[in-house]
Amino acid sequence: MRTVLFLGMILWGCVCGVAQEFKAASLWDAHGDVKEIKYSTKDPLMVQKKMKFDRNGKLKNSVIVYNADGYPLGLDMNMGMINTSVKFVYSSDDKLTDVDLASANKGNAHKYISFEYKDGVMTGEKIRSEEKGKKQKEWEGIYTFSNYEYDAKGNWISRDVKLKITDLPDGKTEETAYKETRKITYWKE
Repeated sequence: MRTVLFLGMILWGCVCGVAQEFKAASLWDAHGDVKEIKYSTKDPLMVQKKMKFDRNGKLKNSVIVYNADGYPLGLDMNMGMINTSVKFVYSSDDKLTDVDLASANKGNAHKYISFEYKDGVMTGEKIRSEEKGKKQKEWEGIYTFSNYEYDAKGNWISRDVKLKITDLPDGKTEETAYKETRKITYWKE
């Protein structure tokens, strides 16, 4: 009996020990066993400039739901007065194409982000934001990326960025250009 129990425990450990590989780094256009990404950017719209990942590829301290292939699908959070929903959409070659973010806090806010690729390289990003409530605000940001430099693992570490932000509906536009860099550390280096 003890032998059967012991073998059962070993088999259970083998089944449970097969860890799924998650691909949360794909949300930041990165791949591989990424441990951390740190951005150095003048992007006025980027809130989070440092992301950490578990050994299995999940974003640390997150509530993201993943599909069977390990790609992030989205998340839904309800924190009292604030409800947030984020959905991620991928192309047939597993490139992030769209992000749909809706938030309700003293009114409604909605951001829609789409990405453009050419030959597997991200060439552009478009953000459209609508905020309704006491302060109604609508704007659009269009990024153009070029002159990429890559690390030994094939992830970009430097690129030129052009950003055009337009207030809607008045059409007032602000443009800026800068170099964006990021440092990526890996679990197996």
